[in-house]
Amino acid sequence: MKSASPDHMPIDFTGKRILVADDMQLNQYLIAQLLGEKGAVVVTVSDGQEAVSRCQEQRFDLIILDIRMPNLDGVETCRAIRKLNSPNALVPIVGLTAHMFEDEQVNYFSLGMNAAVTKPVEPDSFFPLLQRLLTNDSVLDSTLIAATTDSELRIDLTYLKKVSNNNPSFIAMMLASFLRNSDQLQQRLVVAVDTADLKMIGEIAHQLKFSLGVLGVKALDEKLGWLQQQALVTGLQDKESYMVRSRRLQLKLNAIIEQALFLQEQYAQYSTGNT
Repeated sequence: MKSASPDHMPIDFTGKRILVADDMQLNQYLIAQLLGEKGAVVVTVSDGQEAVSRCQEQRFDLIILDIRMPNLDGVETCRAIRKLNSPNALVPIVGLTAHMFEDEQVNYFSLGMNAAVTKPVEPDSFFPLLQRLLTNDSVLDSTLIAATTDSELRIDLTYLKKVSNNNPSFIAMMLASFLRNSDQLQQRLVVAVDTADLKMIGEIAHQLKFSLGVLGVKALDEKLGWLQQQALVTGLQDKESYMVRSRRLQLKLNAIIEQALFLQEQYAQYSTGNT
């Protein structure tokens, strides 16, 4: 008999400690009430600085940050928490925002958030999202989960774990190799986009398709294939649309690189700690 997936399990946050940072008391009360009804222990604060302070004092299972806050906004707070010498540096972080465009969402992920959702939150989608984050048993695999079920940016290390027999040293080495290669491609992509060099963008898309595939980022295959094919079209009619997609690729690559850096560091520490 198959066990229920996180999306279909009964929602139960009993015993989970959740920090909520929001400068609007109404939103604090709303989220605290919603999570409290599901058994969570909720700690609320009104700004980012207080959130960082609480993370230095207490252990949390999940952190929810409003993007717009005084003193330290949600993005800056996320950065500060990720740099702490504390278990809280690794817990899932969810951003709350009144509105969100695709480029903003990608940027939130690249800065270390696991999800970004619009408010007021909808319990039918918000609860399953938190449940997925809270029931992920592997901290190493828990970064950059989008608000939607299947995030195109999420690194999936299943393939590397399989071929290496789950060897953390090998996985760390492969992540380092990807980062060296992607750093070069990233620099070339900046130049190619700035000069609207479609041929170079197509070549970069071709190279990225393989390296991202190794890291299990499969959902970008079609987009990378489109950039590669359209770069070869003589007299491309909609060049502006091509450049818009190329600029989005820059943001997405940045997000994946940030995620790979985080995973590399964690796997390197894991490998060193188990030698």
